[in-house]
Amino acid sequence: MQNIKKNMVAILAGGTGGHIFPAISCFLFIKNKFDICVITDSRGSEYFNQIKKNKECNFHLIIVDSVSPYKRGLNQKLKFMLYAIISVLK
Repeated sequence: MQNIKKNMVAILAGGTGGHIFPAISCFLFIKNKFDICVITDSRGSEYFNQIKKNKECNFHLIIVDSVSPYKRGLNQKLKFMLYAIISVLK
């Protein structure tokens, strides 16, 4: 059988319902057409780990740590900057 290489598609989504549910819908729509890499935070990974239990759904899952830049305080803003740098390197 001929080995056909598929194009890679990355789906990025935060862990909130407004991001994760559209990402899951997109994933389910294109799962057989592309190799898929899902990039999300720990909240979103819970949803995609459930999908990964299905043997027919094969994808790469990358979990990045994140915090909101909008919370008050200098410590929170510095933590956001540190997480952003680490996420880019990851």
